[in-house]
Amino acid sequence: FVYTKSGSKQVVMLGAMNETDVVIEKGLDENDVIYLAIPEKPESFGMKGKELIAEIKAKSAKKKKDDLKVSQASPKR
Repeated sequence: FVYTKSGSKQVVMLGAMNETDVVIEKGLDENDVIYLAIPEKPESFGMKGKELIAEIKAKSAKKKKDDLKVSQASPKR
């Protein structure tokens, strides 16, 4: 999740990332503003976007399954 300037902990689905950037695939609108560090009194932020959790878990399980197939298909040295 990310903390939004509107006062919520928003569940987000992450996409491609590197050392400095990450793509947010779902969970934010174009004009949403987020904190880049944990804000003061984070316990006061209400959770939003819980409906994405099942989709995130399914995506993670599929990636693990696909990664396992790739590792099993790769020739061993």
